[in-house]
Amino acid sequence: MPNFSYCHRCSTFRKQILSKIENIKNDCRYQNQDKYLQGLKILFIPYKSKTENDHDHCEFCWGKFSSVILGAFNEGWTDENQYRWIGNKCFQDFKVKLKLARK
Repeated sequence: MPNFSYCHRCSTFRKQILSKIENIKNDCRYQNQDKYLQGLKILFIPYKSKTENDHDHCEFCWGKFSSVILGAFNEGWTDENQYRWIGNKCFQDFKVKLKLARK
């Protein structure tokens, strides 16, 4: 009878995830955003300014989101109110730690 209590592949994957989460603590972009982003349901959409302000910033790297500023992000991850914006690279880096869910 096989022993299913230990799976090397799952154990290795778990170690990789835990290692990535530990490395996030040393990432200068991480400034305890989990206090307000933990478990947030977000969607990937094109950026459109909703106010007279012509840009917003990524919650992690402070990269600019704008439809008029050259070189700024023109799409990204945001909440349903389009208040908090996250660049794709930052989303990939922090989605596990913050349990960000695609809407």
